[in-house]
Order: sequence, then C-alpha cells, then structure tokens
Amino acid sequence: MDLVKDIVPVLDDFERALKVETADQNYAKGIELIHQRLYDNLKKLGLEPLETTGKKFDPNLHQAVERVQTEEVEDQMVLGEFQRGYNFRGKLLRPAMVKVAVKP
Repeated sequence: MDLVKDIVPVLDDFERALKVETADQNYAKGIELIHQRLYDNLKKLGLEPLETTGKKFDPNLHQAVERVQTEEVEDQMVLGEFQRGYNFRGKLLRPAMVKVAVKP
C-alpha cells in the first residue's frame, strides 16, 4: 500500500500533462500510453478511483478544499474535483480534494 501511495502522485502528474495542449501529437500519444499503462497496472494491483462529481459530500472520502454558495444544486453536493481520490483494495488510500456546494 505504501508503494502505491508513493506512485499515485506520478499518476496525477501524467493526468496534468495530458491536459496540456501540444503541437507534437506523437509526444502527446506517448504520454497518454505511459499514463494508461501505469494506471492499468495500478488498477490490477487494486487501485480504484473514487467517484466524486455529482455525489453527496462525504468527509470520510472527500476533503473540501473550496465551498461555493449556490442555489443551483442540493446542499453538500460535490461540484468538482481538484485531485482524484483513491481506494486501494477496499481501503481509502487518499481522499479526493473537492469543491462543495453550500446553500447561502
């Protein structure tokens, strides 16, 4: 579990790299393939991403980094994700860092 916990930030770095626009499509494809291979191998070991957006805020699974006052969605709903959270073999490895709706 400690090894996977140390590797998850590398997975985060690949996900950020995939969001960057680049003119070199071969480079982008290479980053995508490396990310997918790393993710698939971690998944085989038992890594599971947490579903967050559109879910009810759960302090056991989520870390509220930002609270947004809104009438558009139900109170305490997750509006977005800053950093993905993961379970590993059924146990929380890292909580998701999220943006949460609050009623004004």
